[in-house]
Amino acid sequence: MGIGNPGEEYRDTRHNIGWKVIDLLKDRCKSSFKRSTLAVWSKARIGGEDVILIKPLTFVNASGKAVNYFFSNYSAGVEDIIVIHDDLDLELGTVRIKKGGGDGGHNGLKSIISSLHSRDFLRIRVGIGKPSQRNAVVDHVLSSFDDEEHECAENASKRASEAVCSILAEGEVKAMNHYNKRKTEENIR
Repeated sequence: MGIGNPGEEYRDTRHNIGWKVIDLLKDRCKSSFKRSTLAVWSKARIGGEDVILIKPLTFVNASGKAVNYFFSNYSAGVEDIIVIHDDLDLELGTVRIKKGGGDGGHNGLKSIISSLHSRDFLRIRVGIGKPSQRNAVVDHVLSSFDDEEHECAENASKRASEAVCSILAEGEVKAMNHYNKRKTEENIR
């Protein structure tokens, strides 16, 4: 599941980078979206696994409603869920995989944790950088990437989609070992 907001005005915002990753996965699998009340979604096959790609239509702050619907209707376990989301605490373009943890102030994660009654799902965190002023967080996450940041954000989205494929094909531990390397190690490859 990629966290994001519905509507054209939010399409290219930092908060919607999770949706961007889901779009890349859908295109990679050549699948198409279906629409329900709570989400647009697609069945696909990635890394030998049948998956459901989900973009909630509930807005970021109520993402848990969509996750809960699919969670309960598809007999999935918390260990089957991967949430892709923007992360202010990571430098722009950084991709990290994390199992469990808190919400880090992200209202979408807070909603998902509350709906699932669990923190133990896998997350792919995509760095969007921090605003220079602490009181500018809302404006920052709802802003688009500027021209200088756009290529970095596109590359991060591609890398996050590859991380999903790696998790499904090789397992979370191997994927974490690869994607959680420090930036200097990433640049050597």
